[in-house]
Amino acid sequence: MFRWNKQLSELTEEIGKLQESNVSLSNQVKIVQNKLDSRDDNESIDDRIVVLQENLKKSYADTLKDVVTTNVVKLNDEVINDCFQALKKEMIETKEAVSVEFKNVQKTLVEASEVKEKERNIMLFRLSEHGDDKKRIIQIFKHLTDDAVNDKDVIKILRLGKKKENSNRPLLIKMDNIKIKALIMSNLSRLKLLNNEFGNISLSHDLTKDQRIELKSLVDEARKQEAASGDFLFRVRGPPGRWKIMKLPMVKK
Repeated sequence: MFRWNKQLSELTEEIGKLQESNVSLSNQVKIVQNKLDSRDDNESIDDRIVVLQENLKKSYADTLKDVVTTNVVKLNDEVINDCFQALKKEMIETKEAVSVEFKNVQKTLVEASEVKEKERNIMLFRLSEHGDDKKRIIQIFKHLTDDAVNDKDVIKILRLGKKKENSNRPLLIKMDNIKIKALIMSNLSRLKLLNNEFGNISLSHDLTKDQRIELKSLVDEARKQEAASGDFLFRVRGPPGRWKIMKLPMVKK
């Protein structure tokens, strides 16, 4: 806008100069006419002066027209170019915003699909690799659920990672439905009542990367609150994605 105002100011200045030139020329014509008034061939001289004046007016009008046209065209070209550049910039920004939004939606869909795929899974850690995995897993689950689990409830068992000496790979266990999994996970406190063979095992949900990050953050916060309190226990409880930090009374020995 500042540039356009500047150009209009320059145009006005040029028009002013042309007007001054026209006044000067008109004055000169009048002087010539006064000097020639006393001559006998006034009619011929007058005709010439009239022609001269008309030519001057025409020349001035044409010059003014050219100046105005040139500047207006130049101004219009710059306005159009500025509008085009602004529109181009807006289109690029819109395209980038849509691209980012599309990637976010795509990421959300992938995460939702991954969560859905893992929601029936249970992770079991530190179970010895010597023996029948499924038989021992069913035994553990029956203990936790008062025999509510049977062989059909466990549809897949998989050891994760490469086998190593003196190391027990974690087990991925896929249950038939979420309900039976929830029953197992709600009774984890019974693990401590198992015999020595299963004394060191632990169970957890099969979490996505984002869920593990979220859980770790909540556990760290619970530890801070517990350290600051001194009189209460703070534990993270709830299903994946809906965890909460619970304040529990500390059991005094």
